[in-house]
Amino acid sequence: MSQVYLADIDIRQRLGDIDFEGRLADFPFDPEKQIGAASVDIRVDTKFWVTKTPSRTWWRSSRSPKKYRERDIVDLRHHDIHEAQPFLHWQQRDLAVGETIVLQPGESVMGRTYETFSMPEGLAGKFAARVSYSRLGLLIHCGNDFINPGWRGQHPLQLVNLSGLPIRIAPLFPVAQLSFVQLSQPSRKIYGPGDRYWHDDGGPSKWWRDELVRELVARHGQDNLPRAVSDQLNEAIRAESFTDDQLSRLIDFRDSLNPSRFTTAEDLLDAFARVEKRTARRRAFIRGLVLAAAALLWGTVAASAFVLPYGWLHLVVLALALAVTPVAIALWPGSDWRPFLPPDAAEVRRALRGRPGGADGESGRPGLSPS
Repeated sequence: MSQVYLADIDIRQRLGDIDFEGRLADFPFDPEKQIGAASVDIRVDTKFWVTKTPSRTWWRSSRSPKKYRERDIVDLRHHDIHEAQPFLHWQQRDLAVGETIVLQPGESVMGRTYETFSMPEGLAGKFAARVSYSRLGLLIHCGNDFINPGWRGQHPLQLVNLSGLPIRIAPLFPVAQLSFVQLSQPSRKIYGPGDRYWHDDGGPSKWWRDELVRELVARHGQDNLPRAVSDQLNEAIRAESFTDDQLSRLIDFRDSLNPSRFTTAEDLLDAFARVEKRTARRRAFIRGLVLAAAALLWGTVAASAFVLPYGWLHLVVLALALAVTPVAIALWPGSDWRPFLPPDAAEVRRALRGRPGGADGESGRPGLSPS
């Protein structure tokens, strides 16, 4: 049976069921301007999500090719970490109307539709880019062009620049079009409460809610910790007890553990804090050494300026001073790197003990699969 798309007349008759909403009073849904012959023009919202820049070491230029470390990988097995911290790899950007965001060639950014709408029973939705923007090389989704009956929310937009030139995007641009497909008969199952994206906010993926994912991880494991320890650790992560960098290092530390080494999350956090403390001392020593070397070399350069005649030793000292200066400048203000120290671990322990079920390791969170 061939697909039957609703014409503009049918769409107008179902507007009450579709219930388009625009959250800004100055920019309401306008059926006269947005409804076409067999589709509805949909605008991009003011909220975007960009991937967080992978942490770089100080010697790597921002123009160097990206080299991703283990901590930067989105590990689909670690659904507990992402469930506790959904924006682990994402940074939200809220633009005002009139502001813009630039997509470089090959770059992608997560957005969402400005309009909130429903997919009525008996209909399914098809989402596509408007041809004017497709001709510019702008992709608006990575395959998620289908909307189930019963769904409501703001549809996600995966904006990808496939062209060879940067593209500047502004909120409220009508980059997408929505069409409606008549089902052959009413669905027995309707999208609703309990489904992953019911009342969707259009944000990053919630893949961890998939029952098949949970079953797979339950069978093969997602980390090498006992269930109780993993659940306690997730509670600490959910409470946002760590900075993004600390959480990345904690995940690395967790993945390197001997499964039988720890029986509680408190022991694990204490061990992590000790490792962080040693690392902080080592970094402080290196920073002090580099700054002292730079001061000594430039002091020698200044003193040797009055020693004539100039020889090869002057050039060697000057070359060394110039070589160490960029490193010293980078280290001079300290660093954004913040260690997770024993006092931080003690604070997290107190928070865990104050949560219901925190003392005995049972988090009470349904659906987390054991290792």
